[in-house]
Amino acid sequence: MGRIVNLSLIIILLVLVGSGLASFYAIFIGGRNVEVPSLEGRSVTEALDEIQRLGLLSRVDEIDSSLPKGAVISQWPEAGAEVRKGKVVLLKVSKGSKQVSVPDVRNLDYERASQQLREAGFVVGDVLRIRDDRAPAGTVIAQSPAAPALVPENARVSLLVSSGSAGGSASTAAVPDVRGKGEDEARRILRSVGLRVGGVSYVYNAMTAPGIVMEVRPAPGTTIPANGAVSLIVATDRKPQTQEVASSPKPVIPGQAPQAPQAKVGSKETEPDLTPKPLPEPEQKKEPQAKPQEQPAKIAKVRYVVPPLSKPLALKMEMVDARGTQTLLDREVKGGEYITLDAPYAKEAVVTIYLGGEFVWQERYF
Repeated sequence: MGRIVNLSLIIILLVLVGSGLASFYAIFIGGRNVEVPSLEGRSVTEALDEIQRLGLLSRVDEIDSSLPKGAVISQWPEAGAEVRKGKVVLLKVSKGSKQVSVPDVRNLDYERASQQLREAGFVVGDVLRIRDDRAPAGTVIAQSPAAPALVPENARVSLLVSSGSAGGSASTAAVPDVRGKGEDEARRILRSVGLRVGGVSYVYNAMTAPGIVMEVRPAPGTTIPANGAVSLIVATDRKPQTQEVASSPKPVIPGQAPQAPQAKVGSKETEPDLTPKPLPEPEQKKEPQAKPQEQPAKIAKVRYVVPPLSKPLALKMEMVDARGTQTLLDREVKGGEYITLDAPYAKEAVVTIYLGGEFVWQERYF
């Protein structure tokens, strides 16, 4: 009886050892070789299915990357290597970059919009300036991507900026009224309309806060060449060393012409001048010459494919040329529609497309 038990134990032991040796051979020595496929750039789900189909094992490590989330960045062993079944394939998969919301900088002046984008971690991309009757010069009209889209950090945000009224000339600019504003703000406003500060004179004025612009030369409203120089007279609280006692000028209020100083009673300035003076000759009014109206001589071929939509949205197309701003299309559209328009324009034109009230595309025609 004892001999039978010993024989049974020996048989069981041999079976276990044989199974272990067979498994070891199948995994490390024996078995059919398989070729590792190319998995880089594919989705992690697709890569894992392929690995399992070949009888291989997998290990996934997620790392930060600019590639889309779930994309295979690298693999080991490399594609084309021959390995035994059961071999582990290591995959490095993208976690995707951090997504942040784009701030809405529309209706801000260009400098403030740029600063706000940079503070939020974005890069100011392409800046296109067009003439627009509805927005002051230097104002951001639209942006792409539109707010509050989620985009990767350090993404580029392109801006559409107004260069002023379409009725003006691109080679001239009107001097803005910056009286009553701070010097820094006045400089920014002048830059936004394409002008520069030619010089700054600091004049003592006890009635005006230091740093406030009291006068502008040329006068506000004067049309001068683009990039022309504008001089500023700014108030200061520093009295000149050789200054006689005099009445301080009144503070300048924006929109009002400066008042002439009143003469003191009893001074020579109050004595009337009785010397007869010749009457000025009446000025002959010159009739304004009518500007020849720009005639459209070119055709803008506008082509746009509406992206897939879950519901119809309003599509608006606007064109700005030398004649002004006009609406080419304003209606609801469905996803997949192909819009084609042929619009005549004068000189050059900019066509802007809004979908659902958001800026999506812009094209310039010359």
